[in-house]
Order: sequence, then structure tokens, then C-alpha cells
Amino acid sequence: MTNSLPVLCYNPASEEMTLANLSGIVKQLSKERDRLHQQLSGLNAALEAFTGVYRGNSGIKPRRKISAEGRARIAAAQRARWAKAKGIVEVPKERRMSTSARRKIAAAQRARWARVKQGKKAA
Repeated sequence: MTNSLPVLCYNPASEEMTLANLSGIVKQLSKERDRLHQQLSGLNAALEAFTGVYRGNSGIKPRRKISAEGRARIAAAQRARWAKAKGIVEVPKERRMSTSARRKIAAAQRARWARVKQGKKAA
């Protein structure tokens, strides 16, 4: 099998190392150094800008505070969503008794206890 590609060998002795060649290489290297220095300074500026934004809070977010009423509203809304998902048509609501109704019940209970205590004294 013959190789159709020519074999390229580097022979440093074949190139002439003159002072002009070396000064051209030095100029190219200094240009490349200056270009890289400019890019690095741009990257450093971008990094400074980003770190300046996040430097103040040291990565810790403050906890948000929510009132008991807010938590109750959120919980009620979540219960309603679950009830809807499970197919329950009406969500039972928390029932509250009025102040006047509580007073009437308390008065009736005091009257009952008074009758019970009266019956124990008589017996």
C-alpha cells in the first residue's frame, strides 16, 4: 500500500534563522499578548460588575414573613383545590357562632347547673 499523501517533515535546519525572522516573531507575540491583556481586562470588569451585584447579601435570602390570616387563606385555598381535584363539590366551611348566640348558650348552661346544684342541696 502506498500513501498518496506526501510526507511532510519539519527540518529546522532548512529554515534560515535570521534576526529579521526573530524580530517578526517577537512583534507577533507582543501583539498577541496585548490582545489577550485587553480581553482579560474586559473579563475582569464583567466579573467585578457581577460580583458587585451579589456581594451585599452574601447569598442568604431573608425569610418572608406572613401573617396567620395569610397562612389561613393559603391553607383554605389549597383545601379547596384538593376538594376540587377529588371531586367533592362543596368544601365544608368553618362555622362560627355569633357572640350573642354564645351568650345565650352560656346563660342556659349556667341555669342548668344551677338547677343541678339546687337538686343536690334539696336531696
